[in-house]
Amino acid sequence: MSELDCNNTSITALDVSNNKQLTALDCTNTPLAFLKLGSLNLSSYHFDVPSSTIASLSVTSASFDITQAFAGIDTAKISNVQGAELDGNTVKGYSVGTPITYTYDCGTNKGNPVKLSVILNLSKTVSTIVITGSLDTTYTGKPMDKPTVNKIGSTGDVTFTYQVKNGDTWEDYNNIPINAGTYQVQAHLADDGFNSEAKSEYTKFTIEKATNTWTSQPYLTGWTYGQPANTPTAGAQFGDVSYSYSGTENGTYTSDVPANAGTWYVKAIVEGTENYTDLEAYLPFTIARKNVEGNSDITISDINNDKDIEKLIVKDDNTVLVKGTDYDVKIKKDGNKTTVIITFIGNYEGAIEKNLTVEETVKPEQNPQNNLQDKPKDTGSVKTGDSTQTGLFTILSVISAGCIALLAGKKRKKNVKEDETTPL
Repeated sequence: MSELDCNNTSITALDVSNNKQLTALDCTNTPLAFLKLGSLNLSSYHFDVPSSTIASLSVTSASFDITQAFAGIDTAKISNVQGAELDGNTVKGYSVGTPITYTYDCGTNKGNPVKLSVILNLSKTVSTIVITGSLDTTYTGKPMDKPTVNKIGSTGDVTFTYQVKNGDTWEDYNNIPINAGTYQVQAHLADDGFNSEAKSEYTKFTIEKATNTWTSQPYLTGWTYGQPANTPTAGAQFGDVSYSYSGTENGTYTSDVPANAGTWYVKAIVEGTENYTDLEAYLPFTIARKNVEGNSDITISDINNDKDIEKLIVKDDNTVLVKGTDYDVKIKKDGNKTTVIITFIGNYEGAIEKNLTVEETVKPEQNPQNNLQDKPKDTGSVKTGDSTQTGLFTILSVISAGCIALLAGKKRKKNVKEDETTPL
């Protein structure tokens, strides 16, 4: 090649030192980092080279090998280095943003030395970052995991910015998403002094509404009337569990805890939200009737006669029980023995019996003989014929007294009722 015209090109290195056929050279307006001429013998008309150039280099660390950055450069030809230190082939001690300047000994033309003043501008290496994989997930109640990325260049920190979709528009979201919804995220890679910052494209993703589940099934054990109510338990993956009660499974539920004996239902519920579905469970339980037999809480007033039965007072501890609601009373008689049977109902079960004996008072019978004996004695003499009349009267009196005694005995038997039960 005899002529070389490379002006206004982007070449950064030129070595024509071994071209003995060269007759013309023009390399002006080029970002040369070095120029090797060797010993040329070109006329000034055909020799047009720059006296100074501005070259550029992207660096990735605090030092670089200039012979690798610009292949073919001869470090022995470099002098007057400013803005950095040249140690053999290694350039160090520079700062991105501050140019390195040096003089390069290009060779000679027609015996005259040719020098090239170089300004080497350092720039950061262009970094890249890309979000990888799918980000779609389901609500967990916790911030979503950070996206995974692939990055080239900078070793700086990676951060993320989020936007949430509101209707047809995207709005900045200043936190890591937790709630169900549609979002997009962009990764940001900070520069590290030698590598540039970078941003990824936005990646769209969705956090789906979660299906709520029981972590522990609703549970409630019954209790006995009068005892403290047991507390139901349950656990849900999301949300708080509330409880309500009803007398029937499909009835009206309220927060009032039942107190009376019977079968009841408790409903455990978790209200659903935009993040998770609701939960419901129904559970039967029983409040058992209080057994009175042998129970020291139950007291009964003393019963000594019929009036005590009428004024009977039955208590459960300090609570006076109601006849017909909490208990019924029946009376059973057998001769002079009376049994009071108290049968418990409603919230109570069992029966208690009380016995009493009524002493029967029998009035003394009138004896005709006594009447005869009580008559004053006749001390006078009996007339003839009077003795016969007196004897007949005596016989009739004895017979009459026997009949009266017999009738009185039958009447007493008739008044005695055997095994008769009478409700009070």
